[in-house]
Amino acid sequence: MKKTSFIIAFASLLLFCGCKDDIKNADLDIHYNTSLGLPIGKANFGISDLIAKSYEGDELYADASSRYYFMMQDSTGFSLRNIQLLPKGTTVSAGEKFSFEEKLGIPIPSSGYSITGLPENSRTVNIKSQKFIDFSLQTTGTEERIDSAAIEHSELFIRFNKPKGLNITIKSFKINFPIVDYQTRKPISLILPNTTYSSLQFDTNYTFAIDDFMVTIEKNPLDDTKGGFTFEVEIEAVLEDGTIYQGDQIGYDVTYTIFSHKVVYGVFSPDDKVARSRAQLNFNLLRDINSGKSEGALLFDDAQVTLTLKNYDIGMDVTLRLDTIKGYQRDHPEKEVVYGKFDGGVNYSLSKNFPTRPEIPFSNKPSILTMTLDKDNGQIQNFFTKDFLTDRFEFVFSVGSVAKTSSYPIFITNEAHIDCSVDYKIPLNLRPESYYIYTDTIQGFAESMNEGIFQYVDSAVLHIGLENGLPIGVKLSLKLIDDAGNEIPSELNKEEFFVPKAETNKAGEVVNLSVTPKNFEIVLTPATMDDLKNAAYILYTVNARNEDTTDNICFKEDNRFNLILSIFAKGGYRGSLTPNTSAQ
Repeated sequence: MKKTSFIIAFASLLLFCGCKDDIKNADLDIHYNTSLGLPIGKANFGISDLIAKSYEGDELYADASSRYYFMMQDSTGFSLRNIQLLPKGTTVSAGEKFSFEEKLGIPIPSSGYSITGLPENSRTVNIKSQKFIDFSLQTTGTEERIDSAAIEHSELFIRFNKPKGLNITIKSFKINFPIVDYQTRKPISLILPNTTYSSLQFDTNYTFAIDDFMVTIEKNPLDDTKGGFTFEVEIEAVLEDGTIYQGDQIGYDVTYTIFSHKVVYGVFSPDDKVARSRAQLNFNLLRDINSGKSEGALLFDDAQVTLTLKNYDIGMDVTLRLDTIKGYQRDHPEKEVVYGKFDGGVNYSLSKNFPTRPEIPFSNKPSILTMTLDKDNGQIQNFFTKDFLTDRFEFVFSVGSVAKTSSYPIFITNEAHIDCSVDYKIPLNLRPESYYIYTDTIQGFAESMNEGIFQYVDSAVLHIGLENGLPIGVKLSLKLIDDAGNEIPSELNKEEFFVPKAETNKAGEVVNLSVTPKNFEIVLTPATMDDLKNAAYILYTVNARNEDTTDNICFKEDNRFNLILSIFAKGGYRGSLTPNTSAQ
């Protein structure tokens, strides 16, 4: 009740209880005393509330047993080697020129020979020849050797050449390739004319696409380290009119502009330029601690990294190497780098074989390899120390070696790659020397204080109730802040209140959720009361750390900390009533 209401009610009571004379003779001085408990504010939070105030990003969640974890994930991928049968922008060609003198079997004088002088049945030229087209593929060597390939798409063009002044008709042109259909394994030939080109002209490019076929790679007769394949052509041409001169020739060119594979078979080893990849994970909470957004040292003791690698369509036995795992502070590259260590701290890298290999192309059944890194395998706990809190983790992978497989053909498809997912699971299991400092505010209490019924205060006490259900001790301090955000100098700011951790087991887990409150009382002077009335809010700081740095710390979802602030005041009102002398 406000003090004005109290006065009106008290005066009304006197008027109804006596006559005018009684009031004249009454002692009109009033005096009352009372006491009041005035709540100022309260806070209730667990570890997720504390941490959520400090950062955004990395997910904190509780599992079925209420244990908290940070979960982070990244992924990367890389190939074994880049295989291009015909690099983009390049072409390969093969062809021949045939002398009329040779093919007709007649001498041609230097002055020329009129075609009309030839018997009609002798004007037909039949040409049959083989030609090697060189793709410069490796046919020997231990790093790469291509024995055969399944071609997804190829494009070639054919061009016919003849001397000017001669009329010649190409009746037929046929190429017999050493290729077979990928599905039926039937031979593929190209025959002209066809439904697309009903007639053939000289000095014109004819373009063709041949898809989904298998080709066996042969050694180049002139360089057995390089390979391509041999094709056979059959040409039938008819001389119609004109004059043949010495040196006149008819010819053709076959040029490939695209020759892309689906699968290649042979022998392959890693290419250092492509058989390597990096993955990074950012731990934003620790970055915020490092950058001063909050303060603390969360020394995780059971961090675990799981690497899941999947070999898609690299049809060979592969050894995967984790070259390095390192941690550093991304905003402070000048600081030290921490490396994961294996084999008792002797090695910085770790190698492991894929247990199986894809046996057929495009099976969509990858070979899977899993690596687990922790404090025993990688010494991950060294990434979190009082002097160095890692906030970025970097992994470098490579294919370290390849065992030669004999039970199945070795192959690589055009989709061959290794996928790698990196999963970081960090339970909130902390080493004893860990600590964390959290700040927040209590607001809206000044108005309640100004609406009290007291004209004067005989005494006032600030009650602080603390219930610590966390597995870590808590030290509480308060500061009064004005409207401008400035600290109000006050005796209250000098106080600190410590509550030890709840009862825990060896693992640092709270074993009894029922917590006995611990109460503190501070006698408030008039000056301190004025400080409270002038404060816009109370800034409270929770310094969570154990006094005994031998106890482990394990946070769970139901671990809570409660804070209640209230003022218990005694006071009253003094004044007098003015008698009403008007007629009744």
